[in-house]
Amino acid sequence: MTKPFTQIDIEPLTKRSTLTQSLYPHVKFLFICMLIPTSALAGSRIDFPPLPSPNQYNRGIELSRYAYQPNPREDYLQTWNLYLSGENGYQIFANFVVSNIGIGDNACGLNIAIVSPEGESLVQTKQVGGKEFNGIPNTLQMKCAKSVLKGDSQTISFSGEYSSLGMELVLSREGPGLDLDPMVLNNDPKEFVHFNMPHVTSFGVGRIKWKGRWIPISGRAILVHIHQTVGIHKYSLRWDQIRALTPDTSLLLGGFTATEEYGDGTLVFVLAKRGKIVHVTRDVTMESSDFHLHPKSGYSIPHSFKIEAGDSGISLRGLAKSRRTIAQFDVLGHVSWFLRMLVRTFVTNPWIFRNDIDLDLRYQLPGQTPQRLQVPGIHEAVFLND
Repeated sequence: MTKPFTQIDIEPLTKRSTLTQSLYPHVKFLFICMLIPTSALAGSRIDFPPLPSPNQYNRGIELSRYAYQPNPREDYLQTWNLYLSGENGYQIFANFVVSNIGIGDNACGLNIAIVSPEGESLVQTKQVGGKEFNGIPNTLQMKCAKSVLKGDSQTISFSGEYSSLGMELVLSREGPGLDLDPMVLNNDPKEFVHFNMPHVTSFGVGRIKWKGRWIPISGRAILVHIHQTVGIHKYSLRWDQIRALTPDTSLLLGGFTATEEYGDGTLVFVLAKRGKIVHVTRDVTMESSDFHLHPKSGYSIPHSFKIEAGDSGISLRGLAKSRRTIAQFDVLGHVSWFLRMLVRTFVTNPWIFRNDIDLDLRYQLPGQTPQRLQVPGIHEAVFLND
């Protein structure tokens, strides 16, 4: 029987934590695979470089493109976002964050979310000030209080422990990462969001702590890296993403609804098979339906999606339907009234919703026979503002 999801459990903020820093790690899941050009109103725009051509999909990614790169801008933030689908049924979400947002430089945190095979979800997170951060620029050697992220060109490891949750995981690449150039806002090279995927098809192994008990785990994994110098609230209202991992397939579909100032927003689709990236496109649509009103937040949450993609490199159609809810929580509900008041200066009603889904997609690549992909996945919706 599916157990009810549980509310988020946030470790007490340290005195050096700030309201904005306490919010950002909880919306970090959203950045995965979603940086695509948008139409913009006069005076505000988001510019994207071209996506790699098919013969560049598997060229790989240099370590320097996702290493620790400190930046003096106040909105500087880097996050390394892990998703692992365990062979034992556990799902792991982890985010190592470094940021200047708030007071001082290099405030940091490790955020851990785990979903049990029965569908119960727990989240623990803690943010500390820059005095508890150590990192070597242009490498993957960082320590945030007792949490550690380290890696090289082929592997990356996360370790950290809280009262109920913890993790000691190593990801090893089984295929090339996806390297993309940054998007630029308002024609200012200093205002950018750089998304890439150092690990598209990787295998993770180690152990996780679940309700105080350590459990061995292994499974398929993805790692996304974000380096940005502009706040997410400045250009987006809501983010959606779908992820699915099988022994031979990695699929990501995600995008954002932009603020009125920046236009409509859009989507990106990434598909990898047997260790190789086979397609990346922006010519994709995700039509939402079967909305369920969530009374506490006031948001209507979609539970069904019609997906279509079509360009010279792929023809794809199919559906994604929610199977069960595994997490829904109000970010502002877990900070003090004073911090809540200040956070609302940036985001008015931030909520995160996560559902297990069933994907049924039919697609065809040039010169190949039609394929059908029927797999479980995750849909994640993050709402920032009403």
